[in-house]
Parts: sequence; C-alpha cells; structure tokens
Amino acid sequence: ATPAARRLEPLPPRRSQASPGRRAASPPPRREGNARGIIVTAIAAVLVIAGVGFAFTQIGGDDPENASSPTPPAGNRIEEDPTPEGGDATPEATPEPGVSKEEAQVAVLNGTNEAGLASGFRDNLVQDGYPDGNVLFGNLGEAEQTTTSTVMYARGDKSAAEGVADVLGIERVEQLSDEIQAAAVQVGQREWNVVVVIGQDKSTG
Repeated sequence: ATPAARRLEPLPPRRSQASPGRRAASPPPRREGNARGIIVTAIAAVLVIAGVGFAFTQIGGDDPENASSPTPPAGNRIEEDPTPEGGDATPEATPEPGVSKEEAQVAVLNGTNEAGLASGFRDNLVQDGYPDGNVLFGNLGEAEQTTTSTVMYARGDKSAAEGVADVLGIERVEQLSDEIQAAAVQVGQREWNVVVVIGQDKSTG
C-alpha cells in the first residue's frame, strides 16, 4: 500500500487513562463519629450542671442549725417552762411552822383498862418542859381502846406531834381522827394540837 492509502485507515480508539495528577474520590465520612461527639457533649453538659447545682447548695443552702426541726408527735412533746428566764415565778407556798412546845395543847388519853396510865405520861411531858396547864389527861371508852400507842396531830401540827412522840417513846404518828377528836373534847373544851392515845403496848400490867 502506498503511504497515502495508509493514512486513510482508521486509527484504533484510545484507552482512557486516569490522569496521573488526580486521585480517586474518597467515600463520605461516616455518621457514627458525629453521633459519638453528640453523646460526649451531652455528658459533659450534665456534669457541668450537676457541679453548678452542688456549688449552689453549699454556698446558698439553708444552714442545718437554722433549719426548723420537725414538730414531734403530740404524745412526745416536751412542755416548756412558761416562765421566762429571770422572770418572777410564783413562789411555792411555804408551810407555816407548827405550834411551839410552849403553846401546844396536848391531851393524853388512856386507851387501856389500866388505871392511872395516862397521868404518868402526862407527867413525863410536863417534866420535859410542856406547860402544866396545857397538858391534860383522860380515859377512852372501851370502844376506842387500842393495843398500839399513837400520837395524833391536828392539821398543820405534825411537827408538834413528832416532838411529843419523841418524849414519850411512841413511834406511831398520824393525823387526828374525828372519833379521837370528839373524845378529847370531853377532857377539856379547847382545840387540841396533839392527842396522845396510850395503848396496851405501854401498859405495865
């Protein structure tokens, strides 16, 4: 073939080749990294809010000493003293002292069948310093007789009765009964401070 004929023959197609200066396109970034970042940011925000709240309670919170204590149940309430400190509280009534030895009116009653028993104890009181005119003696009826000697006192005269009991060696001291008071009135028309009933335990028979 001639050179002219060769030129008319079609040339084979060229293969496309990647340009040596260009790189293949990289795949898009994964969404997993974005989700992880959001979670980390949320946790950090929660920690910051918690720290701020704790600091606020420490600085501006209520003082535990000033916090009001809960009201105890009605059965366990402790009543406070209504009288303020240093206030004038109403003083308790001081009992009046009993009648003195020189003023005491003493009746000695014989509660046994032994004659003259009461007069002997009456003499013991006079010898101890009780005024002769303030100490009288008498006898009880059979219904009022007793085995145990007793010193009885009118209201407010217990100390006087204890003094008489000490002189006569009688241990039993009690308040004056209506029956003995009525019997003592027969001995003398006066208000007796102390009435002594001599029982069989003091009898010499």
